[in-house]
Amino acid sequence: MSNYPQNSGELPAGFHVRDLPQSYTDEILRDCVRFSTALAVDDAFVGSGTFVSWDDKIGIMTAQHVTHPEKRSLRMDFGPASSQKLRISIEERPHLYEIEMKLLHRVVLGRDIFTEMGPDIAVIVLPTAPSTHIIRAKKSFVSLTHDTSRKAASAVPDTGYLVFFGHPGSEVEVVGPAGQFNQVDLLHGYSFMGGADKYFEDQGLDYIVAKTPEGIPEGGFGGCSGGGMWKVPLKIDRCTRKPTYEGTIFAGVSFWEHKEKGEVVAVRGHGPKTIYSNMLEKLQNIA
Repeated sequence: MSNYPQNSGELPAGFHVRDLPQSYTDEILRDCVRFSTALAVDDAFVGSGTFVSWDDKIGIMTAQHVTHPEKRSLRMDFGPASSQKLRISIEERPHLYEIEMKLLHRVVLGRDIFTEMGPDIAVIVLPTAPSTHIIRAKKSFVSLTHDTSRKAASAVPDTGYLVFFGHPGSEVEVVGPAGQFNQVDLLHGYSFMGGADKYFEDQGLDYIVAKTPEGIPEGGFGGCSGGGMWKVPLKIDRCTRKPTYEGTIFAGVSFWEHKEKGEVVAVRGHGPKTIYSNMLEKLQNIA
């Protein structure tokens, strides 16, 4: 097991997220948004996800429990007789984009029994038919097969900061009318920035534990499950203390809240080995 402090590696002692200029954090948010989506089963918001691609296929990586929650009415039915529709967010204006669930299928690493050790990761495989061309036009996809070894190695959260992105259910606003819609659900996307408190491997999978940053939603992180965890490899001039932005690296998928005395103190996710090795192998063998 390896434990990494929040300010390690390239970061000078005493440097905090609040020291970053607004323009820098805005760039991080823009990068997270272009790969991310909210997920809904028909009208019901269920969680968050990240667009990924491998070989010639595309999908949405999320937490397995987002596709199969405890509440039966919210479970995704991928069967041929399913009447459900998967709704995803692909623009930052009022819109409706949905795909019939029976045209999709999911790939998972474990059974639908969820604990803090998982495995709790899934990919909803999207059709490559013309119906999904608009997603390719509007969103970006993390390639799991391009430069895989470098990504997997550089995504380990030993230096820099860690951002986890998601759509807190407590922050959903019902507004409207707007445009052609009588009612609009406004799903706010948040990038929570801090450090990796722990990184470890267990039973062939790896895990990232991120300490809860300041400014968490009052209602907690419910709805952020399945959202991406992104490493930000900050380079900071030790004389000027000015950061240089070099992009983000897809490092994990969040799935579990750690609580103490009723308060969320950390968020756990599967890490880069699970994504770029375990999950990719399963996708290439099954999807």
